[in-house]
Amino acid sequence: MPQISISVSPDAHQNLLSSFQQAVDTTPSGALPPSFDDWLLARITYTPKTEISISESNDIYSFNAIERMVTRLHKHGYGLACYPKTAVKAEMSAALLASAIVQDLKLSNSYVKRLQDLFDHYQKDAKEIADAAQVGMTNRAYGAISEAFSQLIARTEKAEDNLNEERALGRVEGGIAILVSLEVMTRATASKKAAEFKAKFLTQEKSTSKETWVNKVFGATNKRK
Repeated sequence: MPQISISVSPDAHQNLLSSFQQAVDTTPSGALPPSFDDWLLARITYTPKTEISISESNDIYSFNAIERMVTRLHKHGYGLACYPKTAVKAEMSAALLASAIVQDLKLSNSYVKRLQDLFDHYQKDAKEIADAAQVGMTNRAYGAISEAFSQLIARTEKAEDNLNEERALGRVEGGIAILVSLEVMTRATASKKAAEFKAKFLTQEKSTSKETWVNKVFGATNKRK
């Protein structure tokens, strides 16, 4: 084993001996006290934790605790809900929440982005939370609303002889607007439905004859005006 020889002043030597004696005196009962060489070697090679390493350790512990909580919420019947209706606002909310947590827990700023990504991945909007809690009821409600809309289309088509183009289209577009606001139908689907109705009902030739109860009773031809 390599040997290291150093010279110390009498005062430094006395301080070392005093510190060693304190270590011997505090040795637990039943345990052998260290030799001076072992004690001195342990004292020389000991590297105390710095404030930075302690801070980093606390940051890791805090982030891991938050991550475990967020990723396990669904296992206990909970969810990370976000109320904003648009994706941009939801993303902003996740960033603000991450920043607030980093400031409150005094974490490193590098954790803002990590927390934001965590929240972005697991957060759900209010509708998703409600749907998950009441899937059966929500499905029945959507089915009833969709059926009501189908009946509205059918009644409008049957009443085409009594409705002008503006009123017929207004009825259908009004129903579509309600479905979009309730998020039962997407805007893309709404546009497609409106176009289909317009092509089927409103672009028919004005001269097309329809047999109605007037035709059957009086034998007259009733044309839509």
